[in-house]
Amino acid sequence: MRVTDAADLGRVLRSARQAKGWSQQRLADAAGLSRDWVVRAESGSGRLEVQLVLKALRALDLSIDVAEAMQDAG
Repeated sequence: MRVTDAADLGRVLRSARQAKGWSQQRLADAAGLSRDWVVRAESGSGRLEVQLVLKALRALDLSIDVAEAMQDAG
């Protein structure tokens, strides 16, 4: 999935968490984060520290690949 903003990232986190059958609390516990942080991250609201995002992604067995942004044609 292409992530271009916090809302996209939130959808990725929610989708991966649900695919594992995890509750928000389970993800929070696995990543060493608060449930409130998971709720905010999944909703795409607030500012997310990169280190905390990486902790959540690692708990879900995900990683980030960085690629050059493609320009829209037209």
